[in-house]
Amino acid sequence: WYAPQKLDIKLNSYMRRVRHTFESRLNIVTQALNGCPLSHLERIYKTKSRDIRMWIRLYKLYGEKGLYSSMGNRFTIEDKERIVQDAINNESFLSLPELAARHSVSHTSLRNWVKLVKTHGIEALRNPSFTRRKPKKPPKMARPKKKKPTTELERLQVEVYRLRAENALLKKVKALVEERDARERMTGLKSSKN
Repeated sequence: WYAPQKLDIKLNSYMRRVRHTFESRLNIVTQALNGCPLSHLERIYKTKSRDIRMWIRLYKLYGEKGLYSSMGNRFTIEDKERIVQDAINNESFLSLPELAARHSVSHTSLRNWVKLVKTHGIEALRNPSFTRRKPKKPPKMARPKKKKPTTELERLQVEVYRLRAENALLKKVKALVEERDARERMTGLKSSKN
């Protein structure tokens, strides 16, 4: 027996990263078209109803051919421009996922292309600096890497810096010990030799 919240968490963890073959997609779509509720299919096949609805759209548009994975589709710049213009004009009043299904492109890619064109213009699709992923910057708070001293002078400077820091630390410890001893003498307690 699981509490409802724990059950939801368990179901969500099962639904991650499940890849469906053509046969399983076809099976799910035929069951959905025969009246099986999407929530039931979602639980049984550990997928999301959003994906099932997309497969149904693809099946209705292209038949069984639409259920094959379209991962890795490459589009020319002219194709992208045509698809984005169709999405922006959208004279048929289709939703973005329906337009994506019609053009055999993922709706995430189509959304990104439309956003790019709306902010930077149609030329942004031609400029690879807009479409290429930016390299990750190192975290701002990262500690700089230590350089090994290359010359004798640099090695001696590092040694002097280390000795000064050690000397300052020892002076601070000595001052704290003297302060503690003075406080103990004032209160009448015997100071330890440690």
